[in-house]
Amino acid sequence: MTIKRPVAATAAFLALAVAGAEAQQRQHQHCPEGEECRTMQMERQQGGMMMMMMGGIGRFTPEMLIEHRSDLSLTMEQVQRLEAIASAATQAKAAARTVHDTHRRQLMEALSAPMPDLEIVRTHFDAAHAAMGRMHRTQLEAALEAMAVLTEEQRTLVRSWPTPRGRPDSMHGERRPGR
Repeated sequence: MTIKRPVAATAAFLALAVAGAEAQQRQHQHCPEGEECRTMQMERQQGGMMMMMMGGIGRFTPEMLIEHRSDLSLTMEQVQRLEAIASAATQAKAAARTVHDTHRRQLMEALSAPMPDLEIVRTHFDAAHAAMGRMHRTQLEAALEAMAVLTEEQRTLVRSWPTPRGRPDSMHGERRPGR
């Protein structure tokens, strides 16, 4: 029986993705908290990636703004609104993380079968990927909501802070001459 190239390529891609995830999982098995610890480590890594993708918006996370409340001269009302945004985002991310972890485990189980069913693999891969997307979208929405809490002067101050790559927004995306 011959497997069509697109199906074989999809299966190979999924196998590589899962192999990478399993390698990362083995790397973090020393973590005393087990699965929860690995999930939190993954979230930290992905959160950093998300911050880079969000560019300057990543500096507007409610947690970061609360952390810099003195620098921003936040009012008590602003702090309370930011705390509410952070709390709602944390709950939404936790729900999406639960869905992600469930489908990731089911994906691993499906791939451990002697002959994995491609449809089952696709279903769980797509569901885990969609849940991860919900976590990232939640982070983005929380940052945008937090940005709206600030005054224009406070937003300007935050924009002057270095991005994850160490540059203020005014330099973000600009190319240097000769490049």
